[in-house]
Amino acid sequence: MKPLCTALAALLLALCAGPSAGADAPALVEWRADLSTTEVRNLYLRHGDSAVLRARLYLRGTPYNPTNAVCFFATNGLAASQWWTAPAAIASNTVSVAWSPLFERAGANIYPLVLQIDDRAYRAAAMLYLRSSPGDTPAADGFVLDFNSIAYTNAPWATPQDAVTAAAAAVREAVEALSSGDADTVDEIGDLLLSLVQTLQQLQPNGTRTP
Repeated sequence: MKPLCTALAALLLALCAGPSAGADAPALVEWRADLSTTEVRNLYLRHGDSAVLRARLYLRGTPYNPTNAVCFFATNGLAASQWWTAPAAIASNTVSVAWSPLFERAGANIYPLVLQIDDRAYRAAAMLYLRSSPGDTPAADGFVLDFNSIAYTNAPWATPQDAVTAAAAAVREAVEALSSGDADTVDEIGDLLLSLVQTLQQLQPNGTRTP
């Protein structure tokens, strides 16, 4: 995704800076960031919109021209360690980030943005709020949980091991019933064993049931 985002960033920045930019050009959202403070600014867009987010950098009131800049962003529903990066462009004392709907994560509404500027890391920060847009359908995050890749205990669903355990118990009861000659119990155990066999036949190798 990074090459695509880099190309998209260059395109958005060019469109925004071009002399013929019109109403269909990406929005320009600017804010002032003084690297001597820890102030966080609030920025606003709508879901599905493209924009150039531009921070004008100062240090104690004097314009600051950075050498390096990286943009990190997250959502309000993720762990503190989960951050993504977006391409950033430097021009004099400004750092511009091309925001795209591709960056939206499953319809999240709040995105903390942090610009890592030279050795004054994380001083230029903002909270990006995305408001609802008529007809906009947020892209799915594409997250897939693979139970083969994680360890779990006390699963709330039936697993093959559960079926094996139940079958073993039923066999023990059946043997005891046959030994005692209790006809009613033998019939009940036979029905139970038939049900367990049918359940085992429905289980796939990964432990899920077939329809």
